[in-house]
Amino acid sequence: MVYWDQLGCGINNYEIDDSFSITHFVKMTCDLIDEVKKLFPDNKVFIFGTSWGSILSLLVSEIKGQEIAGVTVSGQILKNALFCGEVYKTLEKNNVPQKIVTRIKNVDIEKITVKDLQFVSSCLRKYTDAYINKKSKNEGIGKIISGLLTSPDYSLRDFKAIIVNGYKKNVSLWKEILHLDLSAELANVKIPYSIIQGETDVVASTTLVRNIVSASENNNLTLDIIKNNGHIPGKEMMDVVFNRLLELRNTSC
Repeated sequence: MVYWDQLGCGINNYEIDDSFSITHFVKMTCDLIDEVKKLFPDNKVFIFGTSWGSILSLLVSEIKGQEIAGVTVSGQILKNALFCGEVYKTLEKNNVPQKIVTRIKNVDIEKITVKDLQFVSSCLRKYTDAYINKKSKNEGIGKIISGLLTSPDYSLRDFKAIIVNGYKKNVSLWKEILHLDLSAELANVKIPYSIIQGETDVVASTTLVRNIVSASENNNLTLDIIKNNGHIPGKEMMDVVFNRLLELRNTSC
């Protein structure tokens, strides 16, 4: 397993200013794959990405399709992230004060700020199951944190930089994400591509992903929708992730 802290977070904390684009991170992901192949030329490469990583996984699969044996993602972002009708309806359905919903609706994507992004995210976390479903089991998180804190490769400073890091002032990447539409790329994916979505995820719309996968009739695509899970995987969702990764490996042997 290769665990990659992308430039800007964790052990690779670095200020990500507004000169960075999605293309920069796609190239870094491709470079990582090249290095892994040099170190392990006889091993097949499988990618697992979640949320923002799902964007990179999809775009890299187009470039490195000959070198990647399969992809598994959770929380696949395609389009209409955060500021869209589905998000507004979810907030309204959960009885969020109308003035808050109106404020979010009135955000100008072209002039979006870090505060705008933090505000809509905090509202979704506070009022809805979009990020973490309150019915999901999350006992696995403690083990992950414990593993990071006891790792000889990780310092307390690195651990802190998982959350508070070089992305805190960046808006250029978010502006790109908010304008993305990767529907065609997903529908036409050429390698085994397994998607696991939380039932209540509207950050990366599960409804949208389900519709595109169904309409594509692409045999490379598989979709699991996990009940009582949101954008951030609970134990039930991670169990499915591990099973799908194992299936990809076994079917490619």
